[in-house]
Amino acid sequence: MSNGQLSKFPIATSTNVFGHRGSEPTISANGTHNAILWAIEYVTGGGNGVLHAYDATDVSREIYNSLQSGTRDTLGSAAKFSVPTVVNGRVYVGAQSQLAIFANH
Repeated sequence: MSNGQLSKFPIATSTNVFGHRGSEPTISANGTHNAILWAIEYVTGGGNGVLHAYDATDVSREIYNSLQSGTRDTLGSAAKFSVPTVVNGRVYVGAQSQLAIFANH
């Protein structure tokens, strides 16, 4: 922001491209620090969705995705328009047949 206005041009972009359904992102932070942009990637054809976490101050920097830990962090088939919900350090993601809860433990 500059003088109360957003930039007309992106200041950072991610190399990840979300398909035709896009994503409904959520921002979490610890007060005014450590902002994270959370987004669910819908996989066409009914495959598992992917939860992504980006540094909210520089979205070109992905800090986590649910594919990084093999089957441990598997998110089921992503539900259309599902939005990650962040509460008390946990990220809740509704999928078509499950509720996935991600936490840093």
